[in-house]
Amino acid sequence: MKNMVRIYSRIVFCLLPIFFFPLLTDGFDLAKNFLLMITALIGLVLWIIGLLAERDEKIRVDKNLIWGLLLGVWVLISWIKESGGLRMQAIISWGGMGTILALMIWGWIWTQIVDEKEKEKMVSWLTVSGILVAVISLVVFLIPGSKMPILWPKNNPIFSITNNFSLTGSLLAEMSLMVFLGINWGLRVLRSINEKKDYMVEAVLAAFFLMIFGLGLFRQTKVGWNYLDMNSSWSITAESFKKVPLWGAGVGNYLTAFDLWKPASFNMTKNWTTSFGLAATGWMQIWTELGIVGLLVMLVMMWNSFKFKKILSWFLVVGLMLLPLNLVLWWLMVWIMVSMNEKKEANLRISVGDDFNVGPWVVLVMSLILFGFGSWNLGKMILADSYIKSSLIMASKNDGGATYNLQVKAIGMNPYLADYRRLYSQTNLALAKNILSVEKVSDEEKQKASMLIQQAVREAKASLALVNTSSTNWNNLATIYRQVLGLVEGAGDWSLQAYQQAIALKPTDPLLYLDVGGLYFAGNRFEEADRNFEMAVNNKPDLANSWYNWAYSAKKMNKLADAIYRLNQSLSLVSVDSGDYEKASKELDTWKKEYDELVKKAKEQQEQQKKEAETLKTPEVAPTISEENKLVVPTGEIEPPKN
Repeated sequence: MKNMVRIYSRIVFCLLPIFFFPLLTDGFDLAKNFLLMITALIGLVLWIIGLLAERDEKIRVDKNLIWGLLLGVWVLISWIKESGGLRMQAIISWGGMGTILALMIWGWIWTQIVDEKEKEKMVSWLTVSGILVAVISLVVFLIPGSKMPILWPKNNPIFSITNNFSLTGSLLAEMSLMVFLGINWGLRVLRSINEKKDYMVEAVLAAFFLMIFGLGLFRQTKVGWNYLDMNSSWSITAESFKKVPLWGAGVGNYLTAFDLWKPASFNMTKNWTTSFGLAATGWMQIWTELGIVGLLVMLVMMWNSFKFKKILSWFLVVGLMLLPLNLVLWWLMVWIMVSMNEKKEANLRISVGDDFNVGPWVVLVMSLILFGFGSWNLGKMILADSYIKSSLIMASKNDGGATYNLQVKAIGMNPYLADYRRLYSQTNLALAKNILSVEKVSDEEKQKASMLIQQAVREAKASLALVNTSSTNWNNLATIYRQVLGLVEGAGDWSLQAYQQAIALKPTDPLLYLDVGGLYFAGNRFEEADRNFEMAVNNKPDLANSWYNWAYSAKKMNKLADAIYRLNQSLSLVSVDSGDYEKASKELDTWKKEYDELVKKAKEQQEQQKKEAETLKTPEVAPTISEENKLVVPTGEIEPPKN
């Protein structure tokens, strides 16, 4: 039975880097994460059944067992502390609770089966998938850029092949795999040389994988480094340490930390419109999500595993310390830690009655409960996500009815994911606007549109009930209220309230300030609009639209000089050959003429006032008052003081 577990482990080890399922919203990372969790549950059951079948009471443990359990408990507490929507998100998204639990299960399985001989076999199996990844990477590199993207299938595209396509899900994951295989086969070359054996095959494989790694670096340079920059990531980590030093932002909750604590300087980077769910490095990710305790436990486990003695240790250190995490890298790092640890045998024994060992049976029952509960819920999550993917395809074909029905099915399968609720609210609003876009709307259609608007608001609120710490969810509700201005009384004020909540959770986002300023501007509240446009400019000084709107609020407040200055700034930030430049230039010329007219009128008024002003005056004669007009005023209280 142990051989079956070993073969199963090799198959999964080979399959995970190349696995994809295009019917999901993310056919690579999300699909790999689901595979990781499902195979971990199956592997655990197979292992314990094998233990019972062979009547083996021995298990293998290492020095990281206690630390791993401590990390698992810490992660579990962090997960329980989160809201229902965040807990569901942490299970589905890779790097969250589901990923960590699955990696811990796989770490336990590998601890039981991996020895020096098994390590070589597993690397050999992984080499098969590595060669496939490398060949596809070469083919994609050789395809001319003019033919990109390649959609498959053409009529109903499930996924597209672009310049940065990799079967592993990302170029960074591909490079991690290539380095791992290159180092392993390089070590085999050195061993063969020492043993005076033929090493041609090993040398070719090592050189091939390292060459593909170099190609990956070149491709990554061409497409650009689309990850969070180091300075912004460190600012977020430092703020999390100030606010929640022990617990961190919560497992799988980096996106909330990013929105809340990203610095204004991030807005000056090329990726300023992107929301990142990953830190710039692995250790920053762990520190931000799990606090200083989680980071220290992870560092202790790494130290116990290798203590800087082997070359693969450096792969682990560089991967965790200097690179953004990816699922393939996590997978390989856990395998390295397990395979490099020394193992000891221990008894899995809980005696009952006449020396009957119930220990394995207890583990079997727990494993079966975990397998049944986990597989049932994972199946529903996978089905729900496939419905969402199908709804997005239907939306691209302007099939509103199919989009609506598929999203209803998805929410029925997984009602605890805020992203689905938010998407469904937007679909309802789009359908309502489509109904009201025609010239003549029947009473029945008006009633239907009204129902859709109510559902849009209800689902937007439902997403907030699941995750009320998401600026995106508050922004979604604010946008829905804004879209129904004139249809629903009070929608403007409700929209402003929702925007204020969104800004509180994402205080450096210039686009939110622009939206709020625009809402105030539409309500002729120009001073409030001016302040929000100013905040947009302060958070991103090179955003032309912020200066443009700020110029208009100044003009509405009759501050024409300020309006001209701000419009000039906006003009300097747009391309000279664009329609925006032409439009702003004409407006600037008009405003300058108005300003010149005002200056001219002001000068004429000043000159007129000078002409009318009296400059020469004769001494005034003291007034005479008749007897009948004289007043009797006591002089004692008003006479001047004595010296």
